[in-house]
Amino acid sequence: MTLTAALALLPFLPSLAYIVSHPWCETCVDDDVALLELSVRSALTGDLLVGPYSRFQWRHPGPALSYALAPVYALSGERTMGLYLGTLLFNMASAAASVLVAWRLAGRGAAFLAAVAFAVFASHLGPSLLANPWNPFATILPFTLALFLCWGLVEAGLSYLPGVAFLASVLVQTHVGYLPVLGVAGLLCLAMRLRRERVRPAGLVSGLRASGRAIGLAVAIFFVLWLPPLVEELRNSPGNLTRLARFFGSQGHAHTFAEVFEGVSRNIAALPLEMARLLVPSTSDERGHGAGTATLLLVALLVAAGVASAVGRVAEGRLTARTVPALLALSAAVFVAAFLSANQVVGPLLAYLLAWVSGVGVMAWFGVALFALAASGNLVARARRGGRARALAVGLGLSFVLLATRSNATRLPSQPPISATSLPVHTELAPKLMAYLKAHGASRPLVRIGFAGGWVPAAGLVLQLEKNAFAPAVEDDWVFMFGSERRSTGREGCAVALTDEPLAAELSKRPDHALLARAGELSLFVVTDPRYVDDHTLRERPTVIAVHETSREPSLVADGRIPPEGSPWNAPEALILKGPASFVALELPRVAGHDVAGLLVTADHNDDYRVLVSTDGLAFEDAGAVPLAPMVGLRSRAFFSPRLREARFVRITPRGGDGSYSIAEVRLLGGAGAR
Repeated sequence: MTLTAALALLPFLPSLAYIVSHPWCETCVDDDVALLELSVRSALTGDLLVGPYSRFQWRHPGPALSYALAPVYALSGERTMGLYLGTLLFNMASAAASVLVAWRLAGRGAAFLAAVAFAVFASHLGPSLLANPWNPFATILPFTLALFLCWGLVEAGLSYLPGVAFLASVLVQTHVGYLPVLGVAGLLCLAMRLRRERVRPAGLVSGLRASGRAIGLAVAIFFVLWLPPLVEELRNSPGNLTRLARFFGSQGHAHTFAEVFEGVSRNIAALPLEMARLLVPSTSDERGHGAGTATLLLVALLVAAGVASAVGRVAEGRLTARTVPALLALSAAVFVAAFLSANQVVGPLLAYLLAWVSGVGVMAWFGVALFALAASGNLVARARRGGRARALAVGLGLSFVLLATRSNATRLPSQPPISATSLPVHTELAPKLMAYLKAHGASRPLVRIGFAGGWVPAAGLVLQLEKNAFAPAVEDDWVFMFGSERRSTGREGCAVALTDEPLAAELSKRPDHALLARAGELSLFVVTDPRYVDDHTLRERPTVIAVHETSREPSLVADGRIPPEGSPWNAPEALILKGPASFVALELPRVAGHDVAGLLVTADHNDDYRVLVSTDGLAFEDAGAVPLAPMVGLRSRAFFSPRLREARFVRITPRGGDGSYSIAEVRLLGGAGAR
C-alpha cells in the first residue's frame, strides 16, 4: 500500500527538490501570495480571524488554511519558501490520503487507479501550481480528498465524519465557492448512508451511540475551526459573514450555458486531455473542442455505468454491487453541483475561479474507471487470463506515472514553484525606507497606495517591513486585503506613498512629498506634511460659468459638499458628464494674498480628467491630468500646476476612462501663504 501511495507522489518530487535545493531568500513574492504570507504571519500571533481577501472587498469565511500552514512557515524561519513547502506537503498528503481511502474502501486495484489518476492530475497542475499557496490553487487537491472522504462516509460510516468536517471547513473558509458542492456531497452521502442502513428511530439512536466518538470529534473540529470567524462576526458590525451573506444575496448571474460549459469542461476533462498530452506532447486543445467532447463522453459514461452497476452485479475483492453505484452517484451529483455553482460566479468566468472543478473531474473519471475495473474483473475471471490483463493494466498505469513525473521535471525550469530571488521592492525600496525609518525613530509607517495595481508591490513592501520588526499600516480602503490588524490608527510615525511613473511625476510637483527611492517604474515618496492639503484648502470657491453635455445641477461641483470617499460615481452630490465632449468651466476667485497653486478634485476614480486653463475664458491650454485613484468610486485627489497661478478660468473635461464620468466637487489649493 505504501508503494502504491508513493506512485501518486512521484510527480510532486521535482517541485520538492526545487524548493529544498534552491536558496531560501527572506522574501521573494509580492501580489496575492505576499498577502497570504501576511495572513500566515497574523496566524502565528493568533490575530487572524478571517480568510483570504476577495476582489469584491470582503474576506473568505475563515483562517483555517493559514493556521494549517503556519507551523511549517515558522519552522522555515518565516521565509517565503516555507509557505510554498507547507502547501506542497499539504497537497502531497492529500494525494496520498486519497489513495489510502480508495484502498480501504475498494481494494488494491482501486488504490492503483487512484495513484495513477493523481499522478496524471499532478502533471496537469504542473510543478508550479503544486506548491502555489494562493487559495484558488492550494485547495484543489484537498478538495479532491474531501470528495473521497465523502465516499468513505457512505461506504464505511461515520468514522470518516471528522475528516469530512475538517477538510470541508478548511475548504469553505479558504474559498467560499466550495460551499455549494461540498454541501451537496455531504448531504447526499449522509442520505445514502442512512438509506443503506435502513435506519429506524431505535436503530438510529444505537447507531449514534456506536459512532459517538467520531461524531463528538467532528463536532469539536467544526467548533474549533469556526470559532475565529464567529468571534470576528460578533466583534464587528457588520461582520465578515454578514457581508458575505449580503453580497451573495444581492447578486444574480448573467452567464450563458455555453460560457459555463466551456469553463467547466476544460477542468472536467483535465485527466483525459493530460493523458493525451503525456503520450503526444504536442497535443493542444486551445479551442476546447476536446474538452467539450470528453465532458459529454463522461456524462454518457456516468449514466451508462450507473445503470449497469445498478441492474447488474460487479465484484472484485472489496468492490461490491453497492460500492461502485455510490461512487458514481456522488460523482454525478458533484458534477451537477459544480455546473450550477459555476453559473453563480459573479463577474467573468476567469480560469482560476473554476480551477477547483478539475477535482470533480478526477472523482468522476475515477468512478468510471473503477466501474470498468470491477466489470473487467468479472470478465477476466471468466476468461481465466487475469494475470496477463492485470500485468498489461499495471504496465500502462506505471507508464503514465513515469510520464507525469518526467513532464513535471522537464517543465521545472519554465514553471518553477517560486522564484528564488527577491524583487526590486524588497532589495531597493524596502532597505531605503527602513533606513529612513530608523533614522527618524519611526516603527509604524503608513503605506499609501497611489495607483491601481499598486497593491501588488505594496504587499511585498509591507511584508518585508514586517519581517524586519516594523509594523506598517495601510489606509482603510486597503484593510480588506491587508487585514484589520494593519489598519491605520492615525498615529503612525510617518507616511509614505508608493507610486507609478505618472503619479510620481505629479507628486514631484508637490511641496508635501519628497522622493525617497526609485526601483524601475516604482517610486517611493515620503509625505513630509500630512496636513498640507487640509491646511492649504482655501475657503473661497470657484464659480461655475458653463457646462456642456452634463446632467444635474451644475452648481454641485462648487457647493462645498464633498461626498464620503468611495461613494458611487453617480451619487446625488455628483454632476454627471455624458461623454468625452462634456466639460464644466469654472471662474477662479481673486484671493487676496494667495495664489491658486492647485485643485482638489472629487471625481470618479479611474477616468482621465484633463484640466485646461485660460486667462480670458476664450483660449484654453492643457495644464495636465487629475491623477487617477486606485480604489473605486468618487475619490478626492490633488492636482498641481504652475499654470494655475496666472489662470482666471478652468475647464475640466473627461478624455477617457470607463465611460461613467462624474465630478462631485472642485476646491482650490493655495500656495505657501494659504490659510
